[in-house]
Amino acid sequence: MMTDPVSSHYFVLLDRKYRGSNLFYQIAHCDADQLTRAWNAVQWLVARDLDHAADANGVGFSKSDTTIGHRAARASLVAAHRNEMLATVLLKLARKYRRQLPPRYLVDQPQPCQPKLDV
Repeated sequence: MMTDPVSSHYFVLLDRKYRGSNLFYQIAHCDADQLTRAWNAVQWLVARDLDHAADANGVGFSKSDTTIGHRAARASLVAAHRNEMLATVLLKLARKYRRQLPPRYLVDQPQPCQPKLDV
């Protein structure tokens, strides 16, 4: 029996040179701006979660999310745009703690309508 040097399994390589790689953002269910806001939101939450959920004060992460939140905040913004798992974690945390966030960090903001131009 001969073995074929080419695998029968298919895989996808993402070309990550471009920040707007459509496939990556479809996997993470967001666009580049949403992911940037999610990263900023987690940074903002970590800055307020000084007690690492030792006190039930309603500020920062819960006890079950504090470790993953602080670890995700250590990653750079570039890493967030290149790693699907990190992007998913950031988005989930930003959506879960949206009530604590200022409006500029809300991930699911409605897009502003572009005004019509009179030509």
